[in-house]
Amino acid sequence: MKNRKWAQLPVLQVLRESLAFPVLRVLSVVPVLTWMLAACTQPAPPPAPESDGAPESRPNLLLIVADDLGYTDIGAYGGEIRTPVLDDLASQSVMFTNFHVLPMCAPTRAMLLAGTDHHVAGLGTMFGSNFLPGLEGHTGYETYLHERVASLPERLAEVGYRSYMAGKWHLGPDPGQWPVDWGFDRSFVMLPGSGSHMAIPERVYVENDEWVEPTQEGFYSTRTYTDRLIGYIDEFHGDGQPFFVYAAYTSPHWPLQVPPDFIDLYAGDYDDGYDELRVARMERAEALGVIPETDPDYFEPLGPAWEELNSETQAHYARRMELYAAMVENLDHHVGRLIDHLENIGELDNTVILFMSDNGAATEQMEYNPGFSARIERENSDNSLENLGAADSYISYGANWAQAATAPFNRFKGFITEGGMLVPAYILHGNGTNPTGLDGQYLSAIDIAPTLL
Repeated sequence: MKNRKWAQLPVLQVLRESLAFPVLRVLSVVPVLTWMLAACTQPAPPPAPESDGAPESRPNLLLIVADDLGYTDIGAYGGEIRTPVLDDLASQSVMFTNFHVLPMCAPTRAMLLAGTDHHVAGLGTMFGSNFLPGLEGHTGYETYLHERVASLPERLAEVGYRSYMAGKWHLGPDPGQWPVDWGFDRSFVMLPGSGSHMAIPERVYVENDEWVEPTQEGFYSTRTYTDRLIGYIDEFHGDGQPFFVYAAYTSPHWPLQVPPDFIDLYAGDYDDGYDELRVARMERAEALGVIPETDPDYFEPLGPAWEELNSETQAHYARRMELYAAMVENLDHHVGRLIDHLENIGELDNTVILFMSDNGAATEQMEYNPGFSARIERENSDNSLENLGAADSYISYGANWAQAATAPFNRFKGFITEGGMLVPAYILHGNGTNPTGLDGQYLSAIDIAPTLL
């Protein structure tokens, strides 16, 4: 572990108690994080050793982060996409309706793992030539997770946890900046912020401290991340140490690429267009209580109405949304595999689960971005209607579908508005002892690390 100047994080006495007194066993009328944050203001004492010298039982921690998932994408928040696993977990959870992140992925992820303001963690903004050029390298804009902070895995290691990660890193591309350098015992990650979900002969993945090139047939990001996490859990299972699992999925982030057995699950489902979808989702979300009562006509259009598009353009955009929905359902499926595995090995009842998205729905249209359009041309991507969703296509779904996923809130990823920063999130204990229902108090990603500690 690096010799760092440790950040002064509040250490809350939560998720540390033995299962004889589960941390989420609170008064049913008190929302879980209200209790956590209000009742635990003093640092927790070191665990008292048991008769055999081992520390008291501590719950495992599972943090699931979806990438660019919209507020109303999953059924529990008003979506029509089939997400039975995520919806079932939500029904057993405290569901947050006022949970905020940052409007771009790397700053949110820095805040999650550091438990500090993202500037303190070195990610004051996304990095790259088109993000506030001239600031890179200055204090707060170092573009990687900075030594000023201590990571959540490092802090958890102090109280006996192992930590495993699979998915998007996006907190530093160079050796010395990888998850293995920040306290993760095992990790398989994509270093940059985006990339193909299929097998590619590119050096964008590392496992622990080694580069890997996922070229095997059948590689798909969401499945592979889940496979790795299950393998890491099994590798050390039974050693008596609790574990922290960071499932940092890259789905449903563009490019919209879908495995063959999922690619046509939503064929024809979005032919009515994004305007109809926005209204339908708002009605369901309002009925569920996850958004306030809102007039669906109170809306700022960001492009042509669906009915103004010609039939060819409608077909192209409907297909994009079909693929996006299929990616979300595929994500749900693999989260289910992970949850089922924890249950099968007897760990689910001893696991606290937190699910969230890293920012609002994404609107980037890759073919109109100069940098990505050059890449699309260079890699000979085939974005014809018939090929959309394949490994050699490279598309996103655009502003109007993204606005349907964030309505009634304004805008989406990249904007410091509710549409860019308000995300679905919930927490539960696998043994079912926590209260359930909606919690509308203001919370943010900066609360996660101190709470899990």
